[in-house]
Amino acid sequence: MKGNNRVVPYVIRYTFKQSLLQVHLLKLFIPFLLTCLVSSCKPVLYTVYGIKKPDPVSTAYIVKKANKLNLAAYTLYGIRPEKYPLVITRVGTLPNVVIYDKYHHAMNWKKNEDACKAGVADFIAQLKGDSNANFTPDTTFREAEKELVELHSGKPLSLQELPEADYYVFVYWATFLGRLNREYLTDWLAATQQNSQASFHFIFVTGDMRKEWGDEYWKTWERPEKN
Repeated sequence: MKGNNRVVPYVIRYTFKQSLLQVHLLKLFIPFLLTCLVSSCKPVLYTVYGIKKPDPVSTAYIVKKANKLNLAAYTLYGIRPEKYPLVITRVGTLPNVVIYDKYHHAMNWKKNEDACKAGVADFIAQLKGDSNANFTPDTTFREAEKELVELHSGKPLSLQELPEADYYVFVYWATFLGRLNREYLTDWLAATQQNSQASFHFIFVTGDMRKEWGDEYWKTWERPEKN
C-alpha cells in the first residue's frame, strides 16, 4: 500500500502537466477560430467539425491520419520533445506554414497582420524562382535541424540532404484538427503543383503530442509559480 501512495502524487503531477499542454494548444487554436468569425476565413468554419481534444497520440495514429491526407509520398517529421514547447509557441495557430527561399530567408506571405491563412495558396501560386516578396527577420531555418526528426526513424532533419528547390515549405499540422488539415494542406499542395515558375519542397511536421515520449517527458514541465 505504501508503494501505491507514492504513485498517486506522480499520477496527479503527470495529469496536471499534460493538461497544461492541452490548454496551451487550445489557446493557440482559439485565436484562429476568432479570426474565422471576423474575416474572409468564414468558409473554414464548415470544416471545423472533427476537431478533437489535443491528447497524446501514437506515431502509428499520426501516420494513419497522414495517409488519409495523401501524405504517404512525403517524409513525415515530428518535433523533439525537449523542443516542443518552443516550436509550438513560435509557430502559433495550427495548421500553419513557414516558407523559406533557397537562400534560407523566411518569406512574408501576409499582406497585412489580419491576413487569413487562405491567402497562403495565392502567395505560393505567384512565386517565381527569384521572388521579390518581403523577407521576415526569421532566422529559424537552421534551427530546424535541432528541432525536427523523422517520425519513423527518429533521424534528425538534415538540411543538406534536402533536395534542391526554390522554396522550402514547412507545414505544421496536427491530427486533432480533423478536416481542417485537409482544407488547408490540399490548397497549399495544389498551389505548388499549379506553379510552373518555381520548385517547392514540403516538410510536413506534426504538432501532436506523442505517446512515445513516455511518462518521463512530463517531468520536464514545470508547475507554474503562484503569484
